[in-house]
Amino acid sequence: MRMNTGKRQAFTLVEMMIVVAIVGILSVIAAANFQSMVFRSKRGELASNVEGIKSAELAYKAAFNAYLTVPQHPLNPGKGTQEWERPSAWEALGWMPDGAVRGSYLATSNNSEEFDVDGYSDVDADDEYAHYRATQATSARMISDGDIY
Repeated sequence: MRMNTGKRQAFTLVEMMIVVAIVGILSVIAAANFQSMVFRSKRGELASNVEGIKSAELAYKAAFNAYLTVPQHPLNPGKGTQEWERPSAWEALGWMPDGAVRGSYLATSNNSEEFDVDGYSDVDADDEYAHYRATQATSARMISDGDIY
């Protein structure tokens, strides 16, 4: 039978410092991944809106037998959101976002058979623009590199 001598075992200072260092490194990694996830979710607006504009172009073609070219709006996509001011060309197309936007959108058509819808954003404000594109034959897809927000 072993007798309790009153000595308790505890962590040493070095062990505690190692644990704190590991927790610190893991928190830095988690913060970076969280920021990337936030940027990806904000950039996700582009794909959704580009698909919506594509659908509006197809509906416009069915009604008027032509695709419509609409100018880029808003002109300066940035980190924050911008209100959609309802430009007349976009009203003619029949598409409008559900509130403020983070991106800038345009639709171009060279003839009655083809169109491109483009969306741009820079949600991380690094002057590199994420770019999505859809055509009458393709769904919205990312043109820029995946790590550009």
